[in-house]
Amino acid sequence: MARSPKKSAVDAARKFLASKSSPEIERLVGKRRIRKKPKLGRIFRASRSWQKWEEKLLGTAVDRVVASRIGRTRTAVLQHRRILGIAPVPLHLPSEWTPDQDVVLGKMPDAETARRIGRSELAVEMRRQKLGIAKADSKCRHYTPEELKLFGTMPDSQLARLLGRTVGGVSAHRSALGIEKFDLQRRPWTAEQDALLGVLPDGEVALRLNRTLESIKVRRGRLRIPMFAQSAAMGQVMRINF
Repeated sequence: MARSPKKSAVDAARKFLASKSSPEIERLVGKRRIRKKPKLGRIFRASRSWQKWEEKLLGTAVDRVVASRIGRTRTAVLQHRRILGIAPVPLHLPSEWTPDQDVVLGKMPDAETARRIGRSELAVEMRRQKLGIAKADSKCRHYTPEELKLFGTMPDSQLARLLGRTVGGVSAHRSALGIEKFDLQRRPWTAEQDALLGVLPDGEVALRLNRTLESIKVRRGRLRIPMFAQSAAMGQVMRINF
């Protein structure tokens, strides 16, 4: 008995597919292959009641870190820590200097100090100058008694130029000595200084009295002293004993 054409075609298709692999058959029939996601392991979660080992971790680190370790929320850790009266871990900013870091300043070159404490050399230099600590260098000049007497008698920038030092170094050493910052506006005027107003040009008076030109003009205006006129003041200048 002859086989029908339809049955013959089905048998041929079966033989053809039997000779192919599963990925190739899926490609031929246009079937999308769905990748199975790997099963995740069991996510650790704490029980509702607090365990002793959990409570021992409270206060040993910031609440956020403890919460991630025991599988609870930060709020839950915060509330339970407060119930037990456990103090939080004190926060220290990364830029905050500690006593252990301050004690090594000036004991070695700034570059070596920066490497040991994990800070930049500029940060070490600024901190050392702020505390009035001398640089650990054989070439470092120490202040002489004569130089120390000049602190507070003029602006730090002017004293730094006079002594050949940095403004930061002068300011830091003045603060360490407990000397107040020089302020031209707070210096009391004396009768001898007032006598120079109007009889000399304001610029020259400012240089002689170590004051700003603006302060000379303000003081002269308050005393209602007219501006210096050379022809009218020559006689007065000759009578002043400098």
